[in-house]
Amino acid sequence: RSSRHRLIRRHLDPMPRVAAGQRLAACKAASSMIDVSDGLVADLRHILEESRVGARISLEEIPLSAGYKKYCDRKADDFYRPALCGGEDYELLFTARSSQQPRIKKISRQLALPITCIGRITSQCRRLEILDRCGRTVSSGKEGYTHF
Repeated sequence: RSSRHRLIRRHLDPMPRVAAGQRLAACKAASSMIDVSDGLVADLRHILEESRVGARISLEEIPLSAGYKKYCDRKADDFYRPALCGGEDYELLFTARSSQQPRIKKISRQLALPITCIGRITSQCRRLEILDRCGRTVSSGKEGYTHF
């Protein structure tokens, strides 16, 4: 099948990362966790709100599929917007202390599931910084699905 069809199939029939979530919780590797159903930025803001912390994420670290890269034009101003604000992925977004990295790597190997660090938690209460490859702060624009 083409990567376009895979993108559509993944959107219409996402694979929730239940086993990964259970393992991360069981070994207490994650200090917070949420699935990305409303969009990466929107769901990260839920973590920041509840935990009263900030975050700094790097656009270049966000894992993007080959299909995404093929069908989203890199020259477009909003190349990252679907990755930041699109929902229904049901991928896990979690925070963890750096001391948990060996446990997280082990879970990643056991499940044959890439787990990627996309940023750091900061002490700046509820502040989200999104950095481009040059370290400049960018805006996410629309932030994802809002329930109310």
